[in-house]
Amino acid sequence: MEQHLFSHFFNKYLREIDDVRLEQLAKAAILDDFTTDALQGILDMEAPFEFVMWLEKSNLYIQKTMTYPARYRFHSLFLKELRSYLTKTKSASYINNLYTKAASYYCRIGEFQAGIRYYIFADQITEAISVLSTVGAKLFSQGKPEDVIYLTAEFPDKVVETNSYLLFYKGLMLLTSDIDQAYTCFRSALLMFKDENDFVLSDERIWHDSRFVFSDQ
Repeated sequence: MEQHLFSHFFNKYLREIDDVRLEQLAKAAILDDFTTDALQGILDMEAPFEFVMWLEKSNLYIQKTMTYPARYRFHSLFLKELRSYLTKTKSASYINNLYTKAASYYCRIGEFQAGIRYYIFADQITEAISVLSTVGAKLFSQGKPEDVIYLTAEFPDKVVETNSYLLFYKGLMLLTSDIDQAYTCFRSALLMFKDENDFVLSDERIWHDSRFVFSDQ
């Protein structure tokens, strides 16, 4: 009921907004949240500060976080309507291109979780896995396996089950909650690494340094 009422309001609002602002709103809706730098770097927005000021002045269901730089996000109902509008008015390839640009931008500035998420949204699973494999291996060698958990959580289970790196990192996620399932993931991942002749994470020194002990059961 709430969404229906909001949809009615939104459709009425669309008739009152100019095409340029509507285009900017719809494109910004691909982002869960955004900074002015992101608007410029991802959406090629020429005047991101003015756009944000317009949003705040118009009271367009925008929330501002107390961070530096400031991040903004749309109210969930408003965001849902904007994304629905974008889907109806733009092709899948157009939207996926925006997601790809977002993924590239966030990886470039070191926000790898967001980068992976948007590669997945763009249906570029191979690229998302590549980012995790590279970044995850570095974090793991630095003794920071916990930092990889958030990256792994972005992937759907059906993708995780077919990839050695994702299975390994899923094992890390489960280590404190389900040791048996974690063991299963680790063992499956190790077998995949050996089958693939991938010795980055199958090197026994890495497993030893991480205090993971495996034995046949």
